[in-house]
Amino acid sequence: MDAIIYNSKTGFTKQYADLLSKKLSLSQYDLKKAKSALSKGSEVIFLSRIKKGKVDEFKKAAGRYELSCVVGVGMSIEGEEVAKGFKEQTGIDEPFFYLQGGFDFNRLKGMDRFVMKQFRDAMVPRYEAATDLDEAQMNMLKMFRDGGNCVSIDRLSPVIEWYRNRENVC
Repeated sequence: MDAIIYNSKTGFTKQYADLLSKKLSLSQYDLKKAKSALSKGSEVIFLSRIKKGKVDEFKKAAGRYELSCVVGVGMSIEGEEVAKGFKEQTGIDEPFFYLQGGFDFNRLKGMDRFVMKQFRDAMVPRYEAATDLDEAQMNMLKMFRDGGNCVSIDRLSPVIEWYRNRENVC
């Protein structure tokens, strides 16, 4: 494994990249800076935010590097169905992990801020009016209202386990 590459807009994915880099003793690079630091075809772990239900910049990263695994980071709580949906919608063949990151409206800029404001303004009243919210919906309501940071090394355990098992096989 050559490195960890990440794409982060509000910092939550970068926090995961920092933690994973330290735990696995691998260098990490922002996707934009990786081009000058790594050669085409380098074997990497790719982390990126979820945007519009897909792993943002996946095609760009997959076109340049050998992605050994992909980690999507978003607001939703983890779950097999959530991960499966993002993996299928993005078209990922590599091992895929989904991690809850966080939400901070104040860190959003430009079109991302505009879109999330529209989404938040539509979803909050709907969630507030509902009487039968499940855990994921309650989590989203809390994130939209208060923001939050759910990044932790514990959430990276499946990725770390995958990496260590992979290293033992090779």
